[in-house]
Amino acid sequence: MKEKVINSSPSTGYTAVKRQAEAIPDWGIIGDLAAGWDGSKKAERIVPLLVRYINLARLKPGDKMPSEQQLSKEIGVGRRALRESLICLQSVGLVQSRQGMGWYVEHFDPSTSLRFLSPLLQDFGGADLFQVIQTRLAIEPIIGQLAAEHISEAGMQELRASLEVMERNVDNPNLETFRIHDQKFHDILAQECGNCILSMVSSILTGLFYSVRWDLPQNNKAHVLEKHQIIFEAIRNHNGPLAVRAIQEHLEEAMDYIDQHYQKNENSPMQAEIE
Repeated sequence: MKEKVINSSPSTGYTAVKRQAEAIPDWGIIGDLAAGWDGSKKAERIVPLLVRYINLARLKPGDKMPSEQQLSKEIGVGRRALRESLICLQSVGLVQSRQGMGWYVEHFDPSTSLRFLSPLLQDFGGADLFQVIQTRLAIEPIIGQLAAEHISEAGMQELRASLEVMERNVDNPNLETFRIHDQKFHDILAQECGNCILSMVSSILTGLFYSVRWDLPQNNKAHVLEKHQIIFEAIRNHNGPLAVRAIQEHLEEAMDYIDQHYQKNENSPMQAEIE
């Protein structure tokens, strides 16, 4: 199969993007306007132009992008600023650099691509565990309702597989596998809810919640599993109202547990310890 490569002449897609960029003063990144910016500003403003370029040029996952030299010439910015912008897009999974081959468009999954923000919010954003669980309580019930309406057969199978791993590990003294698939269970619901914005927000929240240094009492895992089983049955039966109630009860109980065991540490905004 031939890989799709943009030819060496300025593309129709780029011409359309350039016209849009020139029409928006805040996006003036063409020619002389770009020359006076510092590197960070260049990267910040080139990113949205590159996103529009990929979209209007109809580049799909697996397609090769023009060379850095060609993109730099067409956009009218330096190679360094262009590369910084491409690296920004790489961090969210939209493009990928292949050594010796150039830049390629990747599949952008909004439900997982912004998860890298979780440690930033945890360590530098002052995120508090109560804030995380409160926000989850605000959005996850509606995610459950939407997932009950929109979940695909493949998503249902993934949800079942995740639940089965939790069931097999409910008596396992090693809590890590149980925790991983607890998180995966909630991730699958977000991915299947049909709302990409909720998926992105949920991805960040679950990443924050499950990265916290806290643990479950061994005798509480069976109860947590039971709650997930109820949620699973609601989703499988496409019962949105039941999914809403089950998720709400599950998260309210999690909030009560955190209230008992959570301890704030000045050096680590999010930390909980078992007494």
